[in-house]
Amino acid sequence: MKSMFICFLTVKGIVDTEYVTQGQTVNQIYYGENLERLGNRCAHVQSSIENIWMLLPDNAPYNMAISVIKLLAKKDIPVIQQPTYSPDV
Repeated sequence: MKSMFICFLTVKGIVDTEYVTQGQTVNQIYYGENLERLGNRCAHVQSSIENIWMLLPDNAPYNMAISVIKLLAKKDIPVIQQPTYSPDV
């Protein structure tokens, strides 16, 4: 059986993980809800990073959806861009 999970971590360890239920589509709405929960979780688990975290998303399309970009801008969360795929990298 295949399983998907979302993991948010820092250099100090894992902040939050969430298993995606079978049949659930990971889209911009689901991802945005996870980011909201992550912000709340940071306040409880690692309050030292609550207001200073950055996001390094993978290249999935939902990461660059307008609703996700607006959410990140509203919360003043910087996004680190993935390097382009190249045989030279």
